[in-house]
Amino acid sequence: MKTHAPPSRLVAILFIIHFTLFIGAAARAQQSSLTISNQTYSNTTITESALNTLQTSGAVIVNPTANVTFEAGDKITLKSGFNAKSGSKFRARIGITAATPPLMCFDTISANIYNNQAVTGSGWAADPKDGAPVNRVEVWIDNINRGLATRGGDRPDVQNAYNRPDWRYSGFTFTIPTSNLNLALGQHTVQLKAYNNAGLSATADKTFRIWDLSAIDPATGLPIGMIQDSNHNGIPDYVEINLGLDPAKNNDAQLQNIKRDYQYDPNDRLITAPERAYQLDAEGNIKGN
Repeated sequence: MKTHAPPSRLVAILFIIHFTLFIGAAARAQQSSLTISNQTYSNTTITESALNTLQTSGAVIVNPTANVTFEAGDKITLKSGFNAKSGSKFRARIGITAATPPLMCFDTISANIYNNQAVTGSGWAADPKDGAPVNRVEVWIDNINRGLATRGGDRPDVQNAYNRPDWRYSGFTFTIPTSNLNLALGQHTVQLKAYNNAGLSATADKTFRIWDLSAIDPATGLPIGMIQDSNHNGIPDYVEINLGLDPAKNNDAQLQNIKRDYQYDPNDRLITAPERAYQLDAEGNIKGN
């Protein structure tokens, strides 16, 4: 006499089988080489990933309701029978593995601020696998985590440069008040750490300088520290420091084409200073009249 499982048990068994098949299709374990055979993608967003090579076999169909990405470290082969139908979203990426950190560019920083002002900056970060924005961008000052950057800024230039539409909103900005950080006057380092969803990170750093607002030069209205000229060559210490020079030494050989009449260049942070007439630009840098 045959026995049959109760209906409730059959439903449970069928549910387990269906659940297992669904998980297997939507989240394959990454392997060295992957062959996708006779697969139809509908109503799904999925990434098929292999460390080295990925290829299709037979009828592999991406329907208009699907968003499918193939990625592999070395090679992707789409054989006869592969069809990404009109209206579907399909991408193939080569050179991406599970161990790829994000990309980041630290574009700008407020290189000179007065004591108790905020230090600000901007840049972009994107992940080869996850796109943009990245998981988070931490802002460290002098090796201490001081907060997070604001992500999601519109960067069509990054999108166009890398041909990655999913990197368009890779921009970030940060504003870190220094009033409660007890930072000394002088130079400090901002290090940014951009993390992807896998916990991998990219880092970049820039320096900024805090100047004392209390001691003002009556002739220029600027802090004395910003116009101090230790080697008496007509160029403020601030400029020579930003040029990588030691203001305590005679730098005439390196500065022979600059001398007293030099112009402000926002890239090199040079300053026009005819007759030692200074003013501040919008970033708090000295600018000649």
